[in-house]
Amino acid sequence: LMCEVVLLEGINSCPDDAYALCELLMPFDHHSIRVLVNLIPYNDVDDANLESWGHARKLDLCKPSSRTVESFQEIVRSRGFYCFVRKTRGDEKASAC
Repeated sequence: LMCEVVLLEGINSCPDDAYALCELLMPFDHHSIRVLVNLIPYNDVDDANLESWGHARKLDLCKPSSRTVESFQEIVRSRGFYCFVRKTRGDEKASAC
């Protein structure tokens, strides 16, 4: 079973969020089914690009620091889950992740 999580600074990237994710996934992880967590750090998006897509308001979403992502991953791994961080893509196209 794969679970993909887009990490947003200040929204779902703190240690308590990592522990909560593990608690949510624990019932699905057992000897015959393993859970793999794929962490996707959010890419910051330039407001000018949002306007060109028809978005009128600023989005207050930020990319978490590398240390924050590493800490989140360490917590998830310490609970016995496979956990990987997706390589960031899409910076030049203002993609979300």
